[in-house]
Amino acid sequence: MGDDSIEFGTVALTYGSTVISLLSLPITIDILFVLSHASSPAVFQNAFFTFCKFGLVTGILVILVMKLLVTVPALGWFIELYTTGDVVKRSFYFLNWSLRTMQGFTNTFICVNRATAVLLPFLHLKKTLDSMPCGSFSRRAEPSLWLAVIDLFF
Repeated sequence: MGDDSIEFGTVALTYGSTVISLLSLPITIDILFVLSHASSPAVFQNAFFTFCKFGLVTGILVILVMKLLVTVPALGWFIELYTTGDVVKRSFYFLNWSLRTMQGFTNTFICVNRATAVLLPFLHLKKTLDSMPCGSFSRRAEPSLWLAVIDLFF
């Protein structure tokens, strides 16, 4: 492989990831807007959707930080600003580490939340019902709901 093919591959990956990030950014913002401004807020205020909203905000910040602090100098824009000192490099490393760590914690919390919903469904349903307003779900319907679920699987 020659130097030209490596340079072409690097530029193609940079432009490709930039295009994918810019295409996914409005979709991510739309999903966050829908979850935040839902017509029935009691449904979307449990722990799962709270973790999802936090993960979406973190994802938006990751896209913005990575595009501003990595793609800009990779494309040759403002190169003297990035080469004169360590401030931009250190701030990129700090932001990249902290945002990626937040993404990892968010994904872990979502996985634990879903695992408890699958492994301990009655406890998870009780916690969900306790956090919902009284009028949003009838407690008398709870046994018939579980009978319907059991009928589906057996």
